[in-house]
Amino acid sequence: MIVEGLIFRNCWPTAMALLDSSDIEFRDIAIEGAAFAFQARGTSTARLRVDHCTWTQDTTGKLLWSELNWADVHGNWGEGEGDGWRCFDGSFFNANEIAGAVEIVPMQAPLTVFVWSRSRIVPVRVTEFSVTEDAHHPNLSPIRAKVSLGLRVLSYSDVSADNPAWNLFLSHQVIKEGLAAIATTSSLNAVMGSNVKIV
Repeated sequence: MIVEGLIFRNCWPTAMALLDSSDIEFRDIAIEGAAFAFQARGTSTARLRVDHCTWTQDTTGKLLWSELNWADVHGNWGEGEGDGWRCFDGSFFNANEIAGAVEIVPMQAPLTVFVWSRSRIVPVRVTEFSVTEDAHHPNLSPIRAKVSLGLRVLSYSDVSADNPAWNLFLSHQVIKEGLAAIATTSSLNAVMGSNVKIV
């Protein structure tokens, strides 16, 4: 069975509860406001696939993790001041005593492109990002900082053919091979003279 294209809003504590369920694929489901997006139980629960589903636990966008302390949500009962916030102590997929075979396919990340020049545009994955603050204003706001950025160029072997990064890398490769051919031709002319024709 395929469950596809649904939106669940404010389904507390669980949006999708599965008990002794098998052979189900969940595609492109958006879950907004729930402690658990999926909960699976039962010894015959197996062969589940979760494909490109999203989960926003805090729909206000400001409680987690700016206004609530970690202990108020995840600590032991009585440990934090706000045990009432335990409703956020959840997860995307929670399973207990199931037969197994669960596949969760991640969402495709937005495409990041690094532009060096008109002829050097490549798809990349950010591998490192750090900010070092060098100087501060008297109220401790940074006024000078250094940014370190590590990138890895994605090739056609890193992505599927339907991903825009695949065509972008292929275009870059064609341009690079063309520039290499021009550079080789220029080198031969320099060695053999400009009147030599290459056939």
